[in-house]
Amino acid sequence: MKRLCILFALVSIGIYGCKKPDTSDFEVIKPGIRPVVNGEYFTVADSLINAGQKSIRLVMFEISYYADKKNSRTNRLIQDLISARKRGVNVKVLMEGGEQFLGERFKRESHEVFDILKKGHINVRADCPDITTHAKMLIVDDNVLLGSTNWTYFALNRNNEINVLITGKTDSFKIIFDNLFKKGKRHLNSKFVSGTNIKISGVVSGLKKRISRKGHAYMTFYIRANGKKYRVYRKGHAKLNNGDRVLVRGKFFKEKRIGKRHFFNEIEAYYIRHI
Repeated sequence: MKRLCILFALVSIGIYGCKKPDTSDFEVIKPGIRPVVNGEYFTVADSLINAGQKSIRLVMFEISYYADKKNSRTNRLIQDLISARKRGVNVKVLMEGGEQFLGERFKRESHEVFDILKKGHINVRADCPDITTHAKMLIVDDNVLLGSTNWTYFALNRNNEINVLITGKTDSFKIIFDNLFKKGKRHLNSKFVSGTNIKISGVVSGLKKRISRKGHAYMTFYIRANGKKYRVYRKGHAKLNNGDRVLVRGKFFKEKRIGKRHFFNEIEAYYIRHI
């Protein structure tokens, strides 16, 4: 009998341990405070943002936008912020700027989301490059939702995440956010991210105009900015000379291979203008 009871207890623990709990599994901690776990975070955040009337403050370590999944939960939350701004809500977002150790993918995704929010006329800033902002906090009027959940696919759909929703006295959290936001920058870290479009200005040097074996005209030159030297590639021949000061727009590649040749810090230019 004793062995049977122990076996039953172990089976019960195993079943519950694999269960995805929701807030019905918990009592309210105290009036105005309750847990928000796992996928329920999206439902709560979505409702809060859409009901926001005066102000929305978001500080988030990681936000991902999925171009191939237009109706994903993260995309919907991003669109919620933009819609709130359109209806007159004061929306501020503080993002992690992307330190070097976080890698190219993280920085590329951060740049994409940063640009989307800016185009949506949201007041968005990045933290200082010498510190990592690992916080995840959403403040909507007098509600605070904070905990472990990032705005990514796995955090909103698959992971075990624990958060808490606080309603009522939220002034302390607003002060914390505002202090962080004041220190933020209006642009992400200036180091260019591979695979993104950039613009750069400087003086032309090492200009070469050539014809490929297939008969296509192209040119290359170097330009210096932010203390680094960048190689610029452009199809066709433009009216350029060494010493000209130009503005270049194009796609940046930290590393690029063409056959056996290796190039570093190259810009595939689609626009060049004298300045």
